[in-house]
Formats: sequence, structure tokens, C-alpha cells
Amino acid sequence: MRLRLDELWTTKLRELPESSMSCQRVDVCLRDGLQVRSVFVFNAEWIEWLDDRATDPPCDLAAISVAED
Repeated sequence: MRLRLDELWTTKLRELPESSMSCQRVDVCLRDGLQVRSVFVFNAEWIEWLDDRATDPPCDLAAISVAED
């Protein structure tokens, strides 16, 4: 499922490098401490949240960083 990110995260993502054209591969940390690796973000606005990554969509993001290889 694709979800629109809050403007705070969009601004941060615009400062990070792209993995490919208009796409970023990021690691995210939720406020409950759950860490999810290799999540795709499109146009710094839309996060692709797969159902098997966690039980809930990322409503409470605590951090986003460029995914480590």
C-alpha cells in the first residue's frame, strides 16, 4: 500500500540522495521502536508499505535514513 508522507518527512527526504530516478530506498524507525529496512519512497512523498513488513502502516515515523546495503 502506498501512503502519503507528512511534509516534515518529505522535506527531509528531498535532502537525501535518490537510489534511482525519483525513488529512494530508506530504512525507517517507528516510535514504538520497530525498525524496517529497505522501504521504497517515490518522489519524496509516497512510501510503499508492504503488509508483511509490520502490522501497522507507518503512522508514527520517528526516523528515516538512507538504506544501508
